[in-house]
Amino acid sequence: GINAEYGVTPEATPEATTEATTEAPSEASSDLEAANPLCSIYASGVINDFDGGVNRYDLKCSHVLAADYFGLDGGKPWFLYGSFDEFEGVRSLAAMAFFLGSSKPFEIQRGWLINDNGSKLKIFEERPVSMGNSGCTIFFAENILKISCEPFTVYYDGMMSAHIEYTAKGKSDGSKGMFNIGLCFDNMSGSRPNWQVNSRSGCSVINGAKPICTSGGSPSFCNNLPDRSDAYKQACVQMYCDRKQNTGESDLTNTRSALIPSQQWVNVGFRVMPVVGGCCVPDDQCVWKKTCIDSGCPQDPFFIGCN
Repeated sequence: GINAEYGVTPEATPEATTEATTEAPSEASSDLEAANPLCSIYASGVINDFDGGVNRYDLKCSHVLAADYFGLDGGKPWFLYGSFDEFEGVRSLAAMAFFLGSSKPFEIQRGWLINDNGSKLKIFEERPVSMGNSGCTIFFAENILKISCEPFTVYYDGMMSAHIEYTAKGKSDGSKGMFNIGLCFDNMSGSRPNWQVNSRSGCSVINGAKPICTSGGSPSFCNNLPDRSDAYKQACVQMYCDRKQNTGESDLTNTRSALIPSQQWVNVGFRVMPVVGGCCVPDDQCVWKKTCIDSGCPQDPFFIGCN
């Protein structure tokens, strides 16, 4: 079932599968253009924020990723929350919750699951679905969930990383507005460390930016990734260090295979996001996809060509 740590409504547990409506625009695509500010939430706590800054944060339980609490962009307030856990030895993005105005909130979770008011929303590859009166459309293709809302678009790899494209603003306008909050803008959180919204037992974090780990060294393959951005390189180095420290592995070839380009890599426009652990080097694509689904709250596979 869905862990309450990640749930928009913790008391709601999926018991049924609901069919998705298909009233979304016909032209949906997983291609990401660089015309707008982009915030990348990488595994290991590295965030490349809207104005290009790169920071690493201590992330546990739930945090505000981005929000406009007055609703200047899009005409209604909106909030994006991220829930984090340790996945394969790396601090990873396990779920994202969407709140837009007075519409019913929904959540996406590891394994490409969509939590619609406590029920699993049934989706299919390359068939867009609408999320009620939120105005958001979800499109699943090439192992990426694309959630298009006004005024942002989210791309989630279904495992550990995501991008938020601020479509209401031009590329040169990624700085924080008067009513913007969240880690994609800055870390100025007052009494809430790292914009954390859940401070129960086991969720304590160290406030502020943290340096990138150097004790694990900088593996050479982190210099030869398709995404040559500084943020992604730092995330690669930190992932390597975290896995070495948290799992006690001496042979990190699995980490290397998870970070080096392969047919399992997910290319979202000009950014590439990693998949770690048992979901990285399969002999069969359908087996790999089923394993990824089962790493979250298991649901029926929905891939074209896979039973």
